Amino acid sequence: MTGVGNVDWVEHWRQLVSKREAQSRAVQTKETATGNFWDRRASSFNEMTRQRSDQQDRFLELVSSVVDKGTMVMDVGSGVGRHSIPLAKIAKEVIAIEPSEQMGKYLESNVEAEGIRNIRVIRSTWEKTSQMEPVQVVICSHVIYSIEDIVPFVQKVSDHADKYCFFMIRANQVDGHLSELWKLVHGTEREPEPNLMDFYNLLHQIGIVANVEIVPFGSGSGSRWTYSTWDGAIEHCRSWLYTPPGGREDDIINHYLKKALVEQDGRYVLPAPQVRAGVVWWQQEDRGLLMFPRLT
Repeated sequence: MTGVGNVDWVEHWRQLVSKREAQSRAVQTKETATGNFWDRRASSFNEMTRQRSDQQDRFLELVSSVVDKGTMVMDVGSGVGRHSIPLAKIAKEVIAIEPSEQMGKYLESNVEAEGIRNIRVIRSTWEKTSQMEPVQVVICSHVIYSIEDIVPFVQKVSDHADKYCFFMIRANQVDGHLSELWKLVHGTEREPEPNLMDFYNLLHQIGIVANVEIVPFGSGSGSRWTYSTWDGAIEHCRSWLYTPPGGREDDIINHYLKKALVEQDGRYVLPAPQVRAGVVWWQQEDRGLLMFPRLT
């Protein structure tokens, strides 16, 4: 079965994920391939989430509009609790599913620090999570980029949501501004990750005509690529490039950053185009219809 424009969007998605993952594996060294991707980034991700906790989050606003004290929410790929924790304050219960050991530890620590008792943390991938009861609302924010077999993943989300499904996915490439540096280091163009249009067309192909609202990627405004130290900027670039410290790649990164980084208010900023994202949602009772009522 093909979708919009006679493109098989399911196969298109699979190819995007497969090619990007294969490229990432090909450039990794023994050192940079060690450990779980999100385990290595858990500390910096938790700090970024903490800094932005008081900023506007349109995804959270939309989900909160259909949640009350009688609502059960499931957060697939909850991370350190960016959405699980505030939703728990207005919901009956939140089931937070997180596969990364280190992200899960930060999540549990953050839950304890907030004194929240109605979050159930499950340490598992969504694919391996079993015996879960349906809830009213299932959310999944910035999780699906590396899910090659996407249709069963989405279908499982839908099967567990009695009322609403919410996804968040970027509309353009988060690391597009580093494409020049990637090519300088690795000698090839970076394979793109799946984006909002790929996901929307895929949903349409499998019978889901969803609502979409375009929002800035990340909470609030300002550059995501801001560093307190020069070494922090280098380490972040290494992380995206899968390069080890002390390698010949450090010379290329240093040279690139000397031209690209801008000092502002005692910090280093790497200018980048605004990355946008789409909040994608559907109401179960309207699934498959061509027109959906707008969420208010």
